[in-house]
Amino acid sequence: MKKFAGILLVLSMLLCLCACGSSEPEPYFGHYEQVSMTYGGFAMPPDGEGYIDINSTSKMEVFLEGDSYSGKYTLDGTNFVYTQSGNDYKGTLMNDCIVLELDDLVLTYLKDSAVSAEADFSTVTLPETAEGAQVYVATCGVINGDSCDFELFKSMGDFIAVLNPDGTGTLDFFDNVFELNYDDLTIDAGGSMMFYGIDGDTLTICVNETQVYICKLVQ
Repeated sequence: MKKFAGILLVLSMLLCLCACGSSEPEPYFGHYEQVSMTYGGFAMPPDGEGYIDINSTSKMEVFLEGDSYSGKYTLDGTNFVYTQSGNDYKGTLMNDCIVLELDDLVLTYLKDSAVSAEADFSTVTLPETAEGAQVYVATCGVINGDSCDFELFKSMGDFIAVLNPDGTGTLDFFDNVFELNYDDLTIDAGGSMMFYGIDGDTLTICVNETQVYICKLVQ
């Protein structure tokens, strides 16, 4: 009887250990892609690959400008503190978005699942365009440190950028249409200067440090 009780005790301990080991990951765990960087008040797409990996409740890895930095973090509500080599860097984590302040740099990240989410472009009314024009529709982004998806954008109106081969185009900014001119780095729409970047079929437009729009080529 004592032997049987001892076996039951061992089994219960093993079950407890298995339960602890199979606990669900936190919903914010994952891979975050850098979508903008702000320096001197100017927001622009990142120059090269940048990301954050969070896979534990205390440790994270930041990849920036070709170098990897391992550190620890604390999360209090939406307030986020990243500690690396004894230095604390503050930021926020809201839904699928991380905003991190590294000295004079403000870096914005979106979770990869948000960036790669499918969008139903059949619900978007595309404008008539000139021959050779490229048409991009916003599928996700960041507004005031919070992530936004395609459905939220649709509820606000359309965000459609048309880039003509001659450096002109239009920007439908949630049903307010502006004529635009663009060069290799900036878009001037209605007198507002914005930095942008194109990577494959993805157009990233940085209106300012609190507004970033990720757009997909649809035409």
